[in-house]
Amino acid sequence: MPVEHKLGRGSGDLWPSTVQLVGQALCLEEMTGHRVANGALLITAERRRVMVDIDAHREKVIGLIDVARERLAAYVPAVYSARRCRSCSVQGSCQPAGGGW
Repeated sequence: MPVEHKLGRGSGDLWPSTVQLVGQALCLEEMTGHRVANGALLITAERRRVMVDIDAHREKVIGLIDVARERLAAYVPAVYSARRCRSCSVQGSCQPAGGGW
């Protein structure tokens, strides 16, 4: 069971902490091949534990992952080129070929 420690409490139906916890559960399922049914958020400031039903949020989080993948596929970042890059020892590994420096 994944457990996420948080300092304070979130708000709304699908807290970012809940999304993170469900994402961790999905990763655990993929790595182990076993279904993860529950997770827990430990709210340190309030000294309490919130049990999270992974199945209740699974489809929403998978939908958020799909949206993130679509946005990342559509985004092409600009080439980073600072003056200090020209003298960097790993510049050949970091910068794409033909970057114009």
